[in-house]
Amino acid sequence: MNLQKRVVKRLPAFTIVRAMKLEGYEPLSGRSRWAQRALIALIILDVFSLLSGYAAYSLYQHDVITQDELDTTDIREGIIALLDVLAFIVVTVTFIRWFRRAYRNLPALGVGTLRFRPAWTIWSWFIPFLGLFRPKQIANDIWRASDPEAPPAQGAIWHENPVPTLFQWWWGVFILSNFLNNIAFRIDWRAHDVPAYSEAARAFLAADSVGLIGAILALFVVRRTTARQEARAARLAALPAVPETV
Repeated sequence: MNLQKRVVKRLPAFTIVRAMKLEGYEPLSGRSRWAQRALIALIILDVFSLLSGYAAYSLYQHDVITQDELDTTDIREGIIALLDVLAFIVVTVTFIRWFRRAYRNLPALGVGTLRFRPAWTIWSWFIPFLGLFRPKQIANDIWRASDPEAPPAQGAIWHENPVPTLFQWWWGVFILSNFLNNIAFRIDWRAHDVPAYSEAARAFLAADSVGLIGAILALFVVRRTTARQEARAARLAALPAVPETV
C-alpha cells in the first residue's frame, strides 16, 4: 500500500489526469467513494444493531418481563432490522458497481485476456455454490493484475502475483457471516417464547459481530484495491507513447 502511495505522489497531476484517457480505462475513485460511504453507513448501523441486540438479550434474561417491554423491544429490533436490510442492499449495489468496473479496467492495464467474463462480476454473487469462490477469484485477479510495478504488457505473469492476507480474511469472514445470519434467521423464525427469543438474540449478536468485522475488512479491500489500480493506471499513462509503424 505504501508503494502505491509513493507511485502516485511521484507522478505529476497531469499524468494522473492522463490515466483517465487510457483506452478502456475508467477511474475507480467515484465508484469507490460511494462503496466506501455505503460500507461506513453499514458499519455504523451494525454497531447500533449490536447495542440493540445486547439490550434485547439482557431483557430476555429477566425473571419478569412486561408486555410493554417486549413490544418496545420488538418494534426497535424490527426498525433496525429493516434499516440493516436497506443498508445491505445499498452496499451490494455500490460494491458490485465498483467491483465490475475494476475488473473491466484490467485489459486497459495490460492484461491480454480476462479469465472470466465481466458478467460474472455480478451474477457470481447470487448463484448458489459458485458464490462461495468465484467472486473471490475475480477479486484476486483484480489485485494481481493491478500491480503498479508490473510491465505494461503483463502477459500471464500477473497470475503469479501474491494476494494480501487481508483478502483471505475478508472472504472467510464474509462466508462465515452469511452462514451465521442464516442460522440466526432460522432460530428467530421458530421463536415463540422468551427462551427462544433469547436464543435468537444470542445468534444475531454473533452474526452481527462477524458482519461488522466483515464490513470493516471490505472497506479496506475497496480502499487498497482502488489505490493499487489507479497507481498502475497513472504509471502507464506516464510512459512515453510508442510511435506507430507505417
